[in-house]
Amino acid sequence: MDDRKFIDISFPYSEKMAIYPNNPHYCCRKISDMQKGDSCNVSGIEMGTHTGTHLDAPSHFIKDGMTIDQLPLERINGKARVLCIKEKVITKVCLEKCRIEKGDIIIFRTNNSDVFEGINVLETYVTLDYEGAQYLADKRVGMIGIDYMTIERPRALRQQEKSVHQILLGAGIPILETLDLRNVEEGEYM
Repeated sequence: MDDRKFIDISFPYSEKMAIYPNNPHYCCRKISDMQKGDSCNVSGIEMGTHTGTHLDAPSHFIKDGMTIDQLPLERINGKARVLCIKEKVITKVCLEKCRIEKGDIIIFRTNNSDVFEGINVLETYVTLDYEGAQYLADKRVGMIGIDYMTIERPRALRQQEKSVHQILLGAGIPILETLDLRNVEEGEYM
């Protein structure tokens, strides 16, 4: 008997969900409806690829980078480590304490989980800084995840032309964003 507990870490899709600024809004509409005499129910969905819980492939920021369908499945599946980070910015110094190894799938549970419910855009949120991103790229981790719509600092706070996305995605590291980690504790998961 399988006694593993499964935790859904995705946010549900709805018209009320938080949308990254300047991205298309989520819309689901009936195309055919059995209540109206159609032979089946069919819906049409419109949204941006950066909507809800989603994976950024290298092609999101890297010209000719790997697309979602080109990512090796072992990069985004397998054992993952959830790290509870209490700092306001995830730095190299913070990460050096975590014993991160090549190929690790790292998921950051931050203070974002205490205030982000999937329907609210936050003014301030926990992000990864440039040195932390480069540290993870140098470690050659498999994937990074975070509990907000972006792992990136707001544009107004960026200090370099190169972004955290460019550092990670340029190293071929996919980024899983908008994770619902409100009910997830630090530890190892599949």
